Amino acid sequence: MLPRKPAKSLMAKTIITSGPEDPEAKAARVAKARAERRARQNMRNLIWSLLASLGIVALLVIVVVRPDTNLVQEIDWQEVAAQSADQPPGRARRSASVRAVDRE
Repeated sequence: MLPRKPAKSLMAKTIITSGPEDPEAKAARVAKARAERRARQNMRNLIWSLLASLGIVALLVIVVVRPDTNLVQEIDWQEVAAQSADQPPGRARRSASVRAVDRE
């Protein structure tokens, strides 16, 4: 098996071999980078990104499991009212298990 050569980094080579950047070269590089960025920011890319985002949302809505059963138990409020009718207002009716804990 042949030994692998390490991959050369173009960025590292550029930094090491290049001298100080003069203001005109920097301005040209920055202007070129800004122009490339503006060229990438167009209406077509905006529409594609919006469609991709909506697609991800639709996928999540479809994939997430939503149970069909009601997870909240219904309370018979009339029965609860009848049980607490003999209690004064503001006093909660305590179950036998709570009273047993209080005695300990």
